Amino acid sequence: MAGRSAAIPSAASRAARLEIVGSGQGSVTTAEILAELPTLAHEISAGRFTVDAKPVRLADVEQAWRTDAYPNQRVVLLP
Repeated sequence: MAGRSAAIPSAASRAARLEIVGSGQGSVTTAEILAELPTLAHEISAGRFTVDAKPVRLADVEQAWRTDAYPNQRVVLLP
């Protein structure tokens, strides 16, 4: 969504095992998203869809990103 290309330094591919995976709005069409919404809503209302979220104040975002304190949780930033 940010543009047609992304410049990645060649050192990044040599220094680490690098895998690039698309996600977000640009990875699927609007029609595909809309087609999944009824099933998603059903799973949420049935209690079968959960997200282990860790609320983190925006002021503490740097610390949250630098640590591995929440390895299996989704960090949700709060104002």
